[in-house]
Amino acid sequence: MSLYFHNYLEWGRRGGSESLEQIHVGQEKIPLLWVVPITLYEADLILNQGIEDFDALVESSHFSIIDPCRS
Repeated sequence: MSLYFHNYLEWGRRGGSESLEQIHVGQEKIPLLWVVPITLYEADLILNQGIEDFDALVESSHFSIIDPCRS
């Protein structure tokens, strides 16, 4: 799993459905890259405490990870 930080988390294969990794257009398979915006606090948490602590934060939050209004 790779993580790139510019205030985004590249979700990759973090427990998501494989059916969401590509779409089919005619005979073509188009790969999808799921990118989730994260706050500076969340990026710092991942870098300094690990992805497991970030996951715990997400699970305990009343906001959805994909909610653009979360802070």
